Amino acid sequence: MTKTKNHKPTITARIAGGLGNQMFIYAAARRLAHANHATLTLDMENGFSRDGYGRFYQLDCFALDAPRASPRQCLQPFNRLRRKYLARKHDATPFSQAPFIKQKGVAFNAALLEAKISRDCYFEGLWQGEAYFKDIGDIIRADFALAWEPEAENAAMAQAIGQQESATALHVRFFAPPGAEKSDNATLAYYRNAMAALEKKIDNPHYYIFSDRPHDAVDMLDLESHRFTLVTHNDSAEAAPFDMWLMRQCRHFIIANSTFSWWGAWLGEAEDKLVFAPELTNDVVGKYASWGFDGLLPDSWTTVAVA
Repeated sequence: MTKTKNHKPTITARIAGGLGNQMFIYAAARRLAHANHATLTLDMENGFSRDGYGRFYQLDCFALDAPRASPRQCLQPFNRLRRKYLARKHDATPFSQAPFIKQKGVAFNAALLEAKISRDCYFEGLWQGEAYFKDIGDIIRADFALAWEPEAENAAMAQAIGQQESATALHVRFFAPPGAEKSDNATLAYYRNAMAALEKKIDNPHYYIFSDRPHDAVDMLDLESHRFTLVTHNDSAEAAPFDMWLMRQCRHFIIANSTFSWWGAWLGEAEDKLVFAPELTNDVVGKYASWGFDGLLPDSWTTVAVA
């Protein structure tokens, strides 16, 4: 990637992972481009070419302000080899000087906010945390508006949610089957603790339950039927953005250790919203490894014990 006189730099973000992580990557890259008056393009392919979970680019459901990157901007041909080479070559190069910006570790790195980009660069990493884009929050919220109108069933549920002052999105993510040993599933104790904490602050919340295994979630939570609505109709990966859209219509949130419900809660627009998140750490190898690190959760959110 080259630099010429009066050249407006281009930042090419490598999109990867599930929907929540794709949104984090975009948001951090969008802020970096905005702060540096750079052009943002998206590598929509290389992050999924070896994805063992069959994930795919999903940000086309949003009204983003970034085009598809060209093959050259995507470091083609031989993207994987070129990324490895650039990562080694620029391992100690400051972000402001590197044609390849790669995240190290998962904790918040304030150096990204100070980067002065003057040359084309390729941008890689998950960059999970509000601080990477908080100062352009209004832009990010606008970019993550749906690109098309929701169909009738989602529109009707959104209307019902809007009519309930205590509507609370509750997300149960199963990383492993219920009851599995040493899984990353947030515990039943967490959900009970979170609901108890919420119910000390508001009267009679109505829970909208979202889950990748919705009926297992209902069995686990064991709530009286009048206290919840189970959301099951967006039952494909392609429809997942509509579940997130429904989440953000709620007033309060009990999230899982999941970037999906992290975004559902962050995008929620109620000024008095309450957000509860599991109090997990990433110091146990193989358990909660992608949660609990510095900078992940906004300061206004409440962490809740999992035991």
